[in-house]
Amino acid sequence: MDAMTIATGFLRSLGLAALVGMSFGALLRLELRGVKLGLASGALFGFAAVAAMADPIRFQEGVIFDARTVLIVLSAPMGGPIATVVGTALAAAYRAWLGGVGATAGVSGLVLAGLVSLIYYWRWRTARMIREFGILGFAGGVTIFTIFLMPRPQAMAAFETMAFPYILTTTLGTILVGIFLTAEKRRHDFARALKHASETDALTKVFNRRKLDRLANKLENRAAMQQDYAVIMFDIDHFKRVNDTYGHAAGDAVLTRVAEIVSARTRNMDQVVRYGGEEIAVILPDTNEKGAATVAQQILKTIAGTKVDWDGADIAVTVSAGVAASSSHGPGLVDVVAAADQAMYAAKRDGRNRVQTATTMRRLEVGATPGLQATAAETEKAS
Repeated sequence: MDAMTIATGFLRSLGLAALVGMSFGALLRLELRGVKLGLASGALFGFAAVAAMADPIRFQEGVIFDARTVLIVLSAPMGGPIATVVGTALAAAYRAWLGGVGATAGVSGLVLAGLVSLIYYWRWRTARMIREFGILGFAGGVTIFTIFLMPRPQAMAAFETMAFPYILTTTLGTILVGIFLTAEKRRHDFARALKHASETDALTKVFNRRKLDRLANKLENRAAMQQDYAVIMFDIDHFKRVNDTYGHAAGDAVLTRVAEIVSARTRNMDQVVRYGGEEIAVILPDTNEKGAATVAQQILKTIAGTKVDWDGADIAVTVSAGVAASSSHGPGLVDVVAAADQAMYAAKRDGRNRVQTATTMRRLEVGATPGLQATAAETEKAS
């Protein structure tokens, strides 16, 4: 087998690996996380390795060479350990199915490549530079030694002809494809960061109104399928007095602390949004009005027991909350938010530091807490 045939075969196989890079970018845009990302990435790398074996360099009957190792060693750095397990299993199963005198060596090489990938992941994990990819590719290339699991005469003939080009192309291929995949990942991460920044309030670090607008269609579709959601609208009591007494920087500190408490007392699936000024909204999927009212009451109690230290002064803080649910006000987010907002203002009119639901305006009293108080006249003027 001449050098040109070997080089052409490896380049053809690496071309397939480049297509994996583009597919990987599309996969990232699906915004999968955790196990789902691992399974999907594993399927991608595994089936790509299968495709590589379907168009290999045939050294002799049952002995094939291709770019499968490049794909498997990159699976953990790009998709995590689950991706390596899935990808290696798929590729090894296909190689075993192909059979031939090189089947045992081929399967063993894939398993060894998977181990190399996992070791790299646990050793470097986020290191994705040329040097690290070069080490990874060279380590993957030494899987050529599994060829000695074949009968010795055939193994020696294959090793003498293929060892150098195999190690070289596996090393260079891992560098090139690894850099390409890394660029795709970084491009995706940068786009995600920009999107997150556009949806995040700079002061409180919770979401802003833009995020709420983007959630509207998703929530309305869920509600149309009888998957209710609820909205809690919080408003800091006497916030204007805090600003007037201690300054706007103190008001910012109070608002930030309230946002932190609300975020800490809600689920990961809930969305905390700075709705405007001192108002903070919480969107709770799969929650009815009663459940949301319970959450709101717990948050009120936590906030009422918190004081914000500002320049030697302890600023007592309370909030009022209104609760509404899509089951009572229709699927439209605008309508549910408006109902929660009206309930919140009713809570303020009834004395503040309390929760009211939109359907009944029933007050859920919380324990009295010393704090900034307003006169009856001030109640109408202050927020």
